[in-house]
Amino acid sequence: MTELPSPQARRLRPPSWRDPRLLVGVLLVLGSVVLGSRVVAAADDTVAVWAAVGPLVAGDPVTPERLTAVDVRLGEASSAYLPAADPPPDGAVLLRPVGDGELLPRAALGSADAIQRRAVGIPVAGALPDGVVKGALVDVWVSPPDPERAGEFGEPELLAAAAEVAGVATGGSGFAASGSTTVQVLLAEAELRAALRSLAADAEIALVLVPGSTPR
Repeated sequence: MTELPSPQARRLRPPSWRDPRLLVGVLLVLGSVVLGSRVVAAADDTVAVWAAVGPLVAGDPVTPERLTAVDVRLGEASSAYLPAADPPPDGAVLLRPVGDGELLPRAALGSADAIQRRAVGIPVAGALPDGVVKGALVDVWVSPPDPERAGEFGEPELLAAAAEVAGVATGGSGFAASGSTTVQVLLAEAELRAALRSLAADAEIALVLVPGSTPR
């Protein structure tokens, strides 16, 4: 019986650096490292910007005690907001309302003479409607006194729609007399004139909360 030649054992040679499989493996490892580095860098790509502490209204001074620094990822949009690395500009006021926790945009800042509305104190008889707080919006209704019947008033007329509340002073504080409530409302010039005439004529003024406008 003829014996078959036994196969010779092949020696395992270490892979050469020219081996394509080795090169592909190295490239995969390097790609994973680069991708992981970019993911980590993107996760840490945050900037600190100023945000409002509580609701702020037009005309409020922009001071550090009204702001808090928050870290956010805004990308290229970060230049549109006020960086917390710098103090707020001296003398700056808000030109529009900024809600509690809202980031402070540069476009919302300006000088006091740029404000187009002024605050007027409106006394409120009886209980203040729920939700009428700083930053809320109210419709201002005026009922003129009846010239022929003392103590009577005419049909109510809308003086201002969605006027912003700048502050509320209860009896004994701020502009409110003892036992009363005065609501500071921001009005445009024509509305302000009408409100002052109504107050001088002892007209009856009512504030109606705009639904859903109370700051949270």
